[in-house]
Amino acid sequence: MPIVSQIDSSLGVIFITFQGIVTKDDILAELHSITVDPAFQPSFDRLTDTRGTTRLDLSGEDMRTVSLHSTFNEKS
Repeated sequence: MPIVSQIDSSLGVIFITFQGIVTKDDILAELHSITVDPAFQPSFDRLTDTRGTTRLDLSGEDMRTVSLHSTFNEKS
C-alpha cells in the first residue's frame, strides 16, 4: 500500500503517509477511501508525510486530475 491515511476526529486532522512508488491511481483511490469513511469531514486539515516516497510517478496532467478530485473544502 503506497498510501496510508488515518483520520483523527478529535484533532480534526487526516494524517496521510506516502511510501514507495506513488501513482495518480493510488492517490485517487485513497481520496475515495477517505471520503467514504464515516469519520471524514471536508473541513479537516491534512498532514502528508512523503519522506517514505521513492518515486512520485505523476505527469502534469495527472496532477491536474488529482487536484480536480479534491474533496476538501476551503476551511481545510
